[in-house]
Amino acid sequence: MVIKKNLTKVFLFLLISVLIFGIGMTFNAQALTKVTVTLNKPATTITLLKVGATDTLVAAITPASGVVVTWESSNTNVVTLTVPAKIAVIGAGGESKAIITAKAAGTATVTVTARAADGTMATATCKYAVT
Repeated sequence: MVIKKNLTKVFLFLLISVLIFGIGMTFNAQALTKVTVTLNKPATTITLLKVGATDTLVAAITPASGVVVTWESSNTNVVTLTVPAKIAVIGAGGESKAIITAKAAGTATVTVTARAADGTMATATCKYAVT
């Protein structure tokens, strides 16, 4: 009889533990939100007609809280970036912008990467051609 009572207690303890752990996992899964980056320009090629020409690229990041954003030019000989903060924690509003400046003829892709605190990340690109 004592063994049966002990087995019942162990079984109930395990069952409750599994339920609590399972609920905890459900809440954690719901807390993870996919981060997205949307640019104000299409990903297609944007032509800057001359050296020294500029353009402004704005990235809207969702969710905005606790996201680290990096900007990168694939060819800094062609286009350079002037970003208020090269790596910035985005707050309310979720926007970050860069001034793209043409340096020489050629093409370059500007990539924006947003990484959320939970490790999820997203990228968006825009290609520039300088003639």
